[in-house]
Amino acid sequence: MASLFSAMSLHAAPQRPFYQATRALTMGDAYTAVGTDFEAVYYNPAGIARRTKPRMKFLDIEGNISQGFVSLFDGSLTKLLSIQKILADTKKSAGKPYGIGMALTPQFLVRNFSFGVIVRSQNEATYKSGDALTNLYSAADLGAYMHYGIALGGGIFKLGVGGKILNRAELDRDYTDAEIAGGGLSFTEQWKEGLGIGFDVGALLTLPVASLPTFGVTVHDVGNTLFQDKRIIFTSDTAPAGAPDKLEQKISAGYSMILKQGRGVRTVLAVDYKDITGAGTIHGGFEFNYGNMLYLRGGVNQGSYWTAGLGVHLGGMGLEFGTYGENVAPAGGARINDRKYTGRYVLSF
Repeated sequence: MASLFSAMSLHAAPQRPFYQATRALTMGDAYTAVGTDFEAVYYNPAGIARRTKPRMKFLDIEGNISQGFVSLFDGSLTKLLSIQKILADTKKSAGKPYGIGMALTPQFLVRNFSFGVIVRSQNEATYKSGDALTNLYSAADLGAYMHYGIALGGGIFKLGVGGKILNRAELDRDYTDAEIAGGGLSFTEQWKEGLGIGFDVGALLTLPVASLPTFGVTVHDVGNTLFQDKRIIFTSDTAPAGAPDKLEQKISAGYSMILKQGRGVRTVLAVDYKDITGAGTIHGGFEFNYGNMLYLRGGVNQGSYWTAGLGVHLGGMGLEFGTYGENVAPAGGARINDRKYTGRYVLSF
């Protein structure tokens, strides 16, 4: 099985989806047939169907840092806002990825319907000593989304559709040593900014037997999500012309099942095949749930990278921590392995 995973993920590259949740990432990002809670809107909108009890996330903060960032961080938080300092730090450690990201995602969830807001930033950089170039990918998002789901056949079959409007600022380019040394670089003058509207659709089929085996399929960014050049929030008139890259349509399929070990104790097992019509990557994972209070998670991301996580939920407050590996190479480039650490704090009722 491991050799199959490795072979099918040989050319995996950053998928850079609309959003990825800590819970799912620590399960190997295998979530297409799992999500029935807040995270469903990011992985399969059919997962919100038939929820009858209203829920509200007042606060949901998630962050991630790479192993390379940890080794280079010297305590200066101002570096996180400076493109110049990020590039200079990355150059100190050739071939070691430097990454940091943060997201805020308040959300309202009621019967068959969800509405939420996302504020997110992510920076990924790698120095290539052979070419004397530093590649930087940076994105800042401000968006809103709505999802609707419906259950048929007593909940056996579920359908969901979601729409999002997203203002994105993005850059993805190589910088020479001379550009870095010369100074004068800033995010507001390097980002391309644009406004886009996108749609997702999904379906779940759950067999009415003990382990509730569930098959799921999702089409993200149906027909591609395109951005129009708009300088609204993040950039100025001096920013480069053009819009951020499109979010390409991707199809994912998944399977999950629930094993009950006792009253209030259960384990979810899941496997996904993502980007079926593209690069194609296999993901697998599990979640052990003790009394809806303690969660242990693990899995394999992109067919090659182990993942692990711990979650503690008391009432409406939750803390989650974890780690996952991924390939952060530019599309078509040689594999660049990165180990990330992630955390989440959520306050909901």
